[in-house]
Amino acid sequence: MAKYRPEMNREARQKEARLKLSDPNSYPRSPENLSKFREMYQETVTSKVGVMCISEIPDDILMWSHYSDSHKGICIVLDRKFLPTAHPVNYEKSRPTVNPIIDTPEVMLDRSMFTKSDHWFYEKEWRVLQYERGASAYQFPEKILVGILLGAQISEENKLLVHQWAEQSPSKPWVKQVFLSPTEFKITI
Repeated sequence: MAKYRPEMNREARQKEARLKLSDPNSYPRSPENLSKFREMYQETVTSKVGVMCISEIPDDILMWSHYSDSHKGICIVLDRKFLPTAHPVNYEKSRPTVNPIIDTPEVMLDRSMFTKSDHWFYEKEWRVLQYERGASAYQFPEKILVGILLGAQISEENKLLVHQWAEQSPSKPWVKQVFLSPTEFKITI
């Protein structure tokens, strides 16, 4: 059928179709279609996939600034053996490309969910995806929690709450205070 590109013969249309299927960057795209695809994909990811982000390093000053309300929060220390589905994040200069015609939904999701800009390499991040329940509270096995680090700027009220909770917790996590070094831009535990 020659409805699509009637000016081309069958062989030329098949060649163009093979090219489009093999390289998602080889052909012009309609901005409207791209926008609708992004919206659909974002809605699917947002509503159906939960992401838990964890790091290998508990003492990075930037991470305490970014993720713990400027050192007022806590950092929980988990036993990695209870996170068998955790995958390391890939740090790249370029955004990953996905081809909805060739790639499976799993491949597209993995490329988009496990890739970050190489600017964030210092985080040494791992991610756990929760497909079944989507974005919701993540339930840990009790024995996974081994420790709690208290931020350098945590309030006395919150410090007391964390200590009380840790004492009552079945896993009995240790609790340690984090301090900002007075002479260097770093954290000490």
